[in-house]
Amino acid sequence: MVLEQVGTGGDLLASSVVLLLFLLVPLVVGLGMVHEGVKQFRIRQRVRDTPTETAGAVAVGRTEVSGVARPAEQTFRAPFTDEECLYVQWKISERSADADGGWELLDLGVSVSPFYVEDETGRVLVDPTRGAVSSAVVMDESYGVEVRPEHATTTVVGAGQEPPERIAAFLRDGREVADEVPVTAHRDRKYEQQVVPVGSSVYVFGNATPRSDASGTGGERLAIGPDPSTDLFLVSTAGEAELLPQFERSTRRLIALGLLLSAPAVGVIASILVA
Repeated sequence: MVLEQVGTGGDLLASSVVLLLFLLVPLVVGLGMVHEGVKQFRIRQRVRDTPTETAGAVAVGRTEVSGVARPAEQTFRAPFTDEECLYVQWKISERSADADGGWELLDLGVSVSPFYVEDETGRVLVDPTRGAVSSAVVMDESYGVEVRPEHATTTVVGAGQEPPERIAAFLRDGREVADEVPVTAHRDRKYEQQVVPVGSSVYVFGNATPRSDASGTGGERLAIGPDPSTDLFLVSTAGEAELLPQFERSTRRLIALGLLLSAPAVGVIASILVA
C-alpha cells in the first residue's frame, strides 16, 4: 500500500513537471511581451514629457524637434521606386516551400545619411549613425527610423513573372543584392521598401550634443543622435500626435497578450507550490 501511494505521488509529480515544461515556452514568451509592453509605455512617457523645441533653438541634452528633412551629405535613390531619399530600407522575400506558405527573407539593405531638420527658425543636424542604437523602436537595422504608410511600398510578383522594370534593374545591377536573388523567381516574390524622402515632414527624438565641425549658436552647432540615458532614438515621418496613440495601443496589446500567455503557467506553478 505504501509503495502504491509513493508510486502514485511520483506519477503526479512527474505529470506536473511535464505540464510545467510544456507551459514554459508560453510563460517565457508571455513575460517577454509584458516586459516589452512596459518598455513601450516608458518610451511613450518620455516622448510625451519631452518638450518640442524649434530647430534654431535646440539645447544640449534630450530633445525633440519637428520640421522638414533636408540633405546634409549624400542622398539615395530608392531601389524600387527611384525617388530621392535620406533613408531607405528594402527587403526581398520569397514564398516558403513549406506547408505554412510563409515568407523567407532573401536579402535586405539599409542606407542612411545625416540630414537637417529645418523649420522657420533654422536647422539642426540629425545623425542616425551617431552611436549604436540597440533599442530601435521599429524593425531591426532600422536605425530607429519609422515611416508612414504612404512612404512604404510592397510589391508582390507571381512565380515565373518578371518584376516591374525599376526592381528588375536593381536586381540586374547586383551591387547591393546577393547572387542568389535572380530577376525571375520560381515562387512568389515580395519586395518591400521604406523611405524618408527629401523634403518630407519628420519628427525626431534623441539627444543633442555639440558638433566638432560647427560653430555658432542654436541648432547649427549641435547634432541629434541616440539619447545615452535611454539609448532611445526615433525618426518618424509621423508626428508626435500620431505616435503617442501608437505606443499606447502597442503597450496595451503586448501586456494583454503577455498576461494571457503566461497566466496558465503561473497557475500551474502556484498549484504545485501549494500542494
